[in-house]
Amino acid sequence: MHTDGEKIFIVDGIFSDEHGQYPAGTYLGNPTRTKCQPQIRAEGATLFIKLQQCDRADSFQYAINTRTKPWHFETVAGQSVLSLNKFRAEHLALFQWDPNTYFNQHSHCGGEEIFVLEGIF
Repeated sequence: MHTDGEKIFIVDGIFSDEHGQYPAGTYLGNPTRTKCQPQIRAEGATLFIKLQQCDRADSFQYAINTRTKPWHFETVAGQSVLSLNKFRAEHLALFQWDPNTYFNQHSHCGGEEIFVLEGIF
């Protein structure tokens, strides 16, 4: 049981739990007080996991296959985004940038965390 939830991105391989099997590119959100029984297949898996990061009021559990969900083009040329979760002040999204993409300087009053999956940022 995770007292303050967990967020999982399957980077490589297949991750399974009692709810299903999730291929690489899947993003899972398990809210506060969610119980899970993870199972890793013989081939293994690479996971990015954030524990104790969920707002206690966020009770929505989800699994998003980022390889099949449509991305949206942004106002910045060469940039597209896939929203994963939005709750109160937190907004989680995947971004894709074409080579040599530049965008306007901006700030995030609550902070910003960036995890680079491929390429150079």
